[in-house]
Parts: sequence; C-alpha cells; structure tokens
Amino acid sequence: MSVIEEAADPLSQFLYALKAPETKRQWPNRLKVVFDFLGFPGSLNEQSKQFMTLCKEGRTALVQDRIIEFISYQVQRSLFILIGITIIILLLSSITKLKIGPVELEMQSAGERPPTPI
Repeated sequence: MSVIEEAADPLSQFLYALKAPETKRQWPNRLKVVFDFLGFPGSLNEQSKQFMTLCKEGRTALVQDRIIEFISYQVQRSLFILIGITIIILLLSSITKLKIGPVELEMQSAGERPPTPI
C-alpha cells in the first residue's frame, strides 16, 4: 500500500492513532459492530470509507442521531441484563428450601459456613 493510498484509508488512520497493542487488537471488532448497526454493508475497511464519505458530505446530524441510537440500544440491552440478574439473585435469596419429589434440599448462602459435626 502506498503512502497516498494509506492516507486515504480512514481505518488505517484510526488504528494508527491508537497507542496500546491490546487496544489496536480490540477496536476493529468493536468498530465493526457499530458500523453494522449503522447499516453500512461490506468489510470493515469499506464501512469506514462509507462512514467518512457520509461525514464529508455534511450529513453529520444523521451520523450523530444514529450513534446516539446505538448508544441508547446498548444501554437498554445492559439494563435488561442487569434486571435479569437482579431478579435471579432476589429469587435465589428468597428460597431457603426446595422440595423435589422425595428429596429435600437445604439452601445456604455462600457467606455462611456449613455446621461442623461435634
């Protein structure tokens, strides 16, 4: 790839700006998720070019609205996961005995020690 081609490649410029190797490894996958949500078809390199074209055309309000929509979607998704985990924790903490047929189970919290035999 020549210097002129690389200068025109927004993905290479983005990756070049990242300092840490681990960040450089993780961000292409994260960026692909965002571009897929925004509706850009193709590879990550093609998507980044389409994104830059859209921004250069002066359609930044559309881009901003779609990015806000993506962030709202991610916040909603994480809230549903948090609510689900909270419900499971509350249900498990309220159950002290389970009867399954002839078997009876005693539930103890992880913080309590089992009784020691004397």
